[in-house]
Amino acid sequence: LTRGALLIHAAGFVVNGVGVVLAGVSGAGKSTVSHALADVEDMIGLSDDRVVVRSVNGEFRLFGTPWSGDARVADGADVPLRAVCLLTQSTNTTHASRLPPAAALPGLLRVCSIAWYDRTWTDAALATCESLLETVPAFELHFEHDGALLPSVLTRLVEGISP
Repeated sequence: LTRGALLIHAAGFVVNGVGVVLAGVSGAGKSTVSHALADVEDMIGLSDDRVVVRSVNGEFRLFGTPWSGDARVADGADVPLRAVCLLTQSTNTTHASRLPPAAALPGLLRVCSIAWYDRTWTDAALATCESLLETVPAFELHFEHDGALLPSVLTRLVEGISP
């Protein structure tokens, strides 16, 4: 934590060569999303349960972890991070809405592993969360349970973000 890293309860994917975090509490749909994207060309799963996001030489990067969830996705690769998506299941739509950093922060804090008992680690984690959301665009990602439209929404989202 003191080196600019966060452990996030999230699925992590490489979409057209860059990283996308798909974060959510238990039951938010991380495994559902991972299953929906499993066989999509140009989308590689790094994890379906926990990822590490870390600032490396001034750039946030997404790292897979060895801890897989229900979808059994675990890859130790790392890529530049281009989007943080907070998952919201929907019954009738799949779309992403951009969130300002202040609106995204409560959702990010719900899914980060933060050592609240240690002031130094807490301060470091909060500073990293703030820096992350000021640097990397955040979105609320609404998706239908079958996940059929997720690949096109994520591709458009990544294509619309400048590095």
